[in-house]
Order: sequence, then structure tokens, then C-alpha cells
Amino acid sequence: MRTHTRGFSRVRFSKDKNYDYVSYRLTWKDTDVFAGCFKAEDDRIIPLDDDTYEPAEEVLASEEWSRPEVDVYHGLTVVVEGVWSGE
Repeated sequence: MRTHTRGFSRVRFSKDKNYDYVSYRLTWKDTDVFAGCFKAEDDRIIPLDDDTYEPAEEVLASEEWSRPEVDVYHGLTVVVEGVWSGE
């Protein structure tokens, strides 16, 4: 996974690069946890789980991937800082 070490990076979605599936993960303790998923198409975020996502989220790490066996040809995982109540 590509870690962004010079501050935060922003994942910007454009009409030139679409993702079939984006795995949205939050930091938690010393790891990260799955928090949702969406697809990015023509500069739009389309939730796959009825949640809401910010188009220019600051990310700590990202990785592009492909899993054609489940019909995901352009996948992306993003890890963002988790904000947890009670901590």
C-alpha cells in the first residue's frame, strides 16, 4: 500500500479515471478497519452502501488493485484517519 509521508494526500476522482469499487477504511489503534465502499464514475462518488463520502478526503495510504474474478477491474483502497468518539 502506498503511504503518504509528506502530510496528507487527497484522492481526487476525475472523468479520466473511474473505479468499480473503492474500499474506504479508517485507522483504528495500530491498524485500519473497513468502513464502507463506493464507486467513482465520471468525477462522482456513487455509494454502494447508502452512506455519504467526501470527494476530496485526506488519505493516509492508498492502493490500486484488480479482482476480475469478482468483476472488479479497477479497484482502490483508501485509508483515512478515523475519528472515534470516546477516545
